[in-house]
Amino acid sequence: MKESTEVLLDELLKDYQTPEQILGENGILKQLTKRLAERALQAEMTHHLGYAKHDYQSKADKETLDDFINHEPKNDWLEDEQPSAKEETIQPSTISEETVSLAGKPARKKSNARNGTTKKTVRTDFGKIELDVPRDRAGSFEPQFVKKHERTLNGFDDKVISLYSRGMSTRDIQAHLKEIYGVDVSSTFISTVTDSVMDEIKQWQQRPLEPIYPVVYLDGLVVKNREEGIAHNKCVYLALGINTEGRKELLGLWIAKNHSSTALALHSGEAMLRYFLVQGPSSGFQ
Repeated sequence: MKESTEVLLDELLKDYQTPEQILGENGILKQLTKRLAERALQAEMTHHLGYAKHDYQSKADKETLDDFINHEPKNDWLEDEQPSAKEETIQPSTISEETVSLAGKPARKKSNARNGTTKKTVRTDFGKIELDVPRDRAGSFEPQFVKKHERTLNGFDDKVISLYSRGMSTRDIQAHLKEIYGVDVSSTFISTVTDSVMDEIKQWQQRPLEPIYPVVYLDGLVVKNREEGIAHNKCVYLALGINTEGRKELLGLWIAKNHSSTALALHSGEAMLRYFLVQGPSSGFQ
């Protein structure tokens, strides 16, 4: 029985040699880098325009309504005799996104807004990735995460692994982002990007997993991690699950405080059933 079990495990893990293989050129690191970069770029656009992606209509309504209230002459008969009619006239729900006419006067046109995205291919340490970079109508947006005409994101893999790992505080995440952007950005800019990136990280960490993984393979790798503003070499544990169809999936990443045993929590929303628990040579588990 022991022999057949070992043969089964060898077959399931035959393509797995190192943690870097899962995270590297053909692994999940490309996907995580793309997600992180695009979320950061969207946050940059929010900071540039002054409002979030889905707040365009409400902002346009408010500007048009303010225009009408501030510039339209008062009608005493409307105020004295039909107050409810005035209220209905200036309801934001009746105002269109672009130019409209209220009482015969055109409203102010929206100054700037999002204008879709453009494709951009960048080179990383683990291959090429294609990013959707947001644009604005005025053409005044200058992306910082990947600047215009910039085509490389070298030395970025450790930061992505650290950011998606459990155990990172908000301050740690913000320190990583400050290092990525450098000293030329404001604290409000970093705060906007941090909030957006944290939402993306939580979505990935809390994504639904399958209820059953017959095999969970635990391993570890060393990355440079920033903690309280100081860079340290840290071990990142990874859990590779093999589902009932033999498909491999990265279940999660955890920043280890040390190389001894640690409790790994898999937030799948359901109980995790494991038939075999296999430890890699560099996992550090006891």
